[in-house]
Amino acid sequence: MSTNNNPKKSETREAKRVFAAREKCEAVLAIWSERRKPAEVCREMDIPWQLLENWQQTAMKGMVRALEPRRTPDGQRLALLSPRMEKLLGKADVVATRRSRAEVRLASIQKAVEAKKSGGVASLPKG
Repeated sequence: MSTNNNPKKSETREAKRVFAAREKCEAVLAIWSERRKPAEVCREMDIPWQLLENWQQTAMKGMVRALEPRRTPDGQRLALLSPRMEKLLGKADVVATRRSRAEVRLASIQKAVEAKKSGGVASLPKG
């Protein structure tokens, strides 16, 4: 019977801590905004500098991926908005244009009415 006085790995290793995405973001942004130094963040969070470095690399890759134009597998650029959203925005533009034209027309009619009331000879605009 052999006796092994070495404790199991799981007993010697501290429980692996899991940081929420918000905590990681706050740590990375504190460094990027130069509010705190990397060593301070590592010390406060009790993490190795390599873990913090990995978070920064992941954040940078995520930003680049989010800001790059998306493309289809054949290389064509995808629309930034869904077709439904594009259609809704198009309708909103049409409504805004109609409203704008109606406001211009109303203003010209009001001018003509005021001119007529003041005794000027102005005809109502056509159109």
